[in-house]
Formats: sequence, structure tokens, C-alpha cells
Amino acid sequence: MFDGLNLKLTVSPNFTYLVGTNLAFSHKPIAMSQKEYSNGDITILWKPEKCTHSGVCVRTLPQVYNPKERPWIKIENATSEELVAQVAKCPSGALSIKK
Repeated sequence: MFDGLNLKLTVSPNFTYLVGTNLAFSHKPIAMSQKEYSNGDITILWKPEKCTHSGVCVRTLPQVYNPKERPWIKIENATSEELVAQVAKCPSGALSIKK
């Protein structure tokens, strides 16, 4: 519990430090891995580190997204329009359309 604690932060160009601890938070972006799935018309980008596993994709298009299979995205099982609409619903932004 942190009730009643007065925490202070020190900010530098590259890090934010929590004073009195050994915690530091980098300001530099972390390179994320990504996978691409294409049907020739559109390409879906998936960034696994960004995924919060909310399941919106699986519930919206279960014929496309099946985390128990590899590859887990079978883009050929839906139209490009259905895929674009579903990707727009991804709450974490882990799924996007390559432009």
C-alpha cells in the first residue's frame, strides 16, 4: 500500500526517477516486434507486446483470429472491409492496418 506516501519525481532528458528508490523510467521508445499478415489487398500488423488480450478480435472475427492455432491470424477468412472494421475496434492498438 502507498497510502500517505509523498513520492517525488526527478526528470532528466532520458529518464524519470522516483526519488528515494532505485526506480527509473526511460523516455526512449522501446522497439517492438511485429508480425504482418496480408491478403494481397491489405496487411494487418500485430504488435504482440502491445496486446492486452482483451479478446475483441477473437469475439468479432473468430474465423480469422484463433490464438490456439499457428498462424493465429488467418486473414483469408474475412473480407478486407470486415478486417479493417475489426482492427479499428482493437482497444490496445496492437492490431493496425499497414499503410
